[in-house]
Amino acid sequence: MPGSVARESITGQVTDRALIASAQLLPGDCFSPASGDGDLAKVEIIPCADMHDYVVLDQGSLSASDILSAGTLQNAVSASCAETFTAFTETLAEGSTSTQEFMVMPKTVDGVVTQAYSCIATMPTTMADSQ
Repeated sequence: MPGSVARESITGQVTDRALIASAQLLPGDCFSPASGDGDLAKVEIIPCADMHDYVVLDQGSLSASDILSAGTLQNAVSASCAETFTAFTETLAEGSTSTQEFMVMPKTVDGVVTQAYSCIATMPTTMADSQ
């Protein structure tokens, strides 16, 4: 059962932690896996000022023809997220790195199945963090 998300009325930023289905995430949301096994079906949404593992950069959906044109679902999602991820990494402090990841789930609208996706990024780390 999805939880409710407390958001600031003007900015839409998350104000309290909550366990939710990952399908409830929106661009700009910060979150961590709800379980220790890395499963992202359920996540803990977290105010971005607090420690978290990921941020949602963008979302969209891909048709079967989009996926076919790209060759694979991974290629299609990667291409769709590339510009947003590049823009995100350009805002990072010098020496910081982040990894681009994706969440993909089927979505049916008016009987047509598409692949909904979220472009997500890991929280930035520096070389000093990894030593």
